[in-house]
Amino acid sequence: MTIGARIAQHRRELGMSQEELGEAMGVSRQAISKWESDAALPEVEKLIALSRLFSIPVGQLLGVEEPSMEEPAGAAEPEGDADGRAARLAEEVLRRYVEAQYSPPVRPAKPRWKPWAAGIAAAAVVLLGTGQVVSDFQNQIRGLQQQTDEIRSSQIEVNNQVSSITQRVEESLASQASRLVNSELTMEALDLAAGTATVGAAVTPKAVEEGLTLELVVIGDGQSWRADFAPGEDGLTYTAAVTLPLEDGLRYYVTFRDGQGQETEELEPNGAFSYLAENTALDFDANVGGGGWFYDGETGEAVLKDLGIYAQSYSPGLWREDDPVQTRRCTLTIWQGETPVETIPMEREESSDRWFATYWLELEERRIPCAPEEVIRLEVSVEDEYGRTASRTVGEYSGDGGMVQY
Repeated sequence: MTIGARIAQHRRELGMSQEELGEAMGVSRQAISKWESDAALPEVEKLIALSRLFSIPVGQLLGVEEPSMEEPAGAAEPEGDADGRAARLAEEVLRRYVEAQYSPPVRPAKPRWKPWAAGIAAAAVVLLGTGQVVSDFQNQIRGLQQQTDEIRSSQIEVNNQVSSITQRVEESLASQASRLVNSELTMEALDLAAGTATVGAAVTPKAVEEGLTLELVVIGDGQSWRADFAPGEDGLTYTAAVTLPLEDGLRYYVTFRDGQGQETEELEPNGAFSYLAENTALDFDANVGGGGWFYDGETGEAVLKDLGIYAQSYSPGLWREDDPVQTRRCTLTIWQGETPVETIPMEREESSDRWFATYWLELEERRIPCAPEEVIRLEVSVEDEYGRTASRTVGEYSGDGGMVQY
C-alpha cells in the first residue's frame, strides 16, 4: 500500500472529505487529492500533522513500521538497543521518503543525501528515537543542516522575486481588465467649519461609445454619495465633483452605463482621500513633568505642586499648504472622578512658525479634598479657529495608587 493510499484510508476512517482534511492541514483540496493519488508527497511538517490527526506514528504512515502490538508483560528491550533501533528507523524513514519523492531511488547501502535531508532526518529522529543517535549519524545531520540553511536562504530570495513578479503580473492583468486609461482625484474645496470636503474626479475611458454615461459613487459608513460625470472639451476625459463629510474609510467607484447594461469599477485613491477625517483632524501632543504629587492624610486632600504642563498643536497641512489652521486656545482641566474641579488657561509662547502652537503652564500648589481612592485627572484640551476641539489626559493621581503619567 502506498503512502497516498494510507492517507486516503485513514481519512475515510475519520469520516472526513478531502476538503475537510485540506482545511485541517492548511492546504487545498487539490493538494489532498495529489497526496492520495501519489502525484505529490506531503512535506515533513505535514506528515507530522497527519500522523497526529490519524493518531499513528509517522513510520507507520510511511510504511516503515507495522501497527504496534501490545508486548507481553515483563518483556524488556535490551539495554543500548533502543538507540540503535532509533537510528535504524530514522534512516529507514529518510530512505523511504526520498525513494517516494525522487528518482532514481536512494539505495540503503549508499544513501544519496540531498541538502534538504537534514530537516527530514531530524524530524524522524524526534518522532521515532528514544535516545541519542550514533555520533557519525549526528555529524552527518549537522553538516547537512548547514547546507539546508544555505538553500533556505536562497529559497527566500527566489520567493521574494517570484512575489514581485506575481504582483507585477496581477497589476498588469488588472490594468488590462480596467475600462479606464487613467483616473485622478483632487481636492476642490475644504470646509473645516462645516466638516466637509469637495472631491473632484477625472477619468479617461479606454473607449467612448455613443450613449455611454458615467457616475461617480462614493461609499462610506452605511451611506453613499453620487455625482454624474460630464464629458470634457476634448470628448475623452470626464469630470465630476461630490461634497463629502470628513470621514474615514471612503471608497470611490465609477459606474459605466451603456446600451448593454452597467458595470462598476473601483478607483484606487491614495490614503488622503480614503481617510479625510484622519488627514484633517486637529492634532496635538501634551505631557506633564516636574513638581510632585502626594496625598495629605491629615487634611484628607490630594496635593498637586509645581507641575509643568506642556502642549503643542499642529496644523493639518494636507491641502492647506499656504493656509495653516490656527489654534485659538489651550486649557488644562483638573478632574475629580467625573467632576471638573478647575479649568486653567495655558499661556501661548511667541513663535514665528504659523504651523505650530506651543503652550505652557506652571501649576502651583493645588489642594483638592478627596478620599484616598478617588482619582484626580489632568486633561489638556485645544480648540482651533473653526471651533473644533481635542482633549488628552496627561496624568492621573490617587492616594492609594500613586501617579500615572501618559
